[in-house]
Amino acid sequence: MRLPRVRRAALLCALAMAFAIFTSSVLAQLQPWEDYEASDSVWIVTQVDLDPGTMGIYLEGLKSTWIAA
Repeated sequence: MRLPRVRRAALLCALAMAFAIFTSSVLAQLQPWEDYEASDSVWIVTQVDLDPGTMGIYLEGLKSTWIAA
């Protein structure tokens, strides 16, 4: 079964775009200590899921227990 020209062109275009997206990270070739600097910093990120309308309650509780590092 042959695809019509428009569909074939659209399929080839989509494949070319996918190829370009997936190969762009390979072409980056980052060099350690040239493109970025290593750091001793530590980040801790916490996600908190709250019920609607409870952010104020959470922030007040957080404010009362927070200690500056």
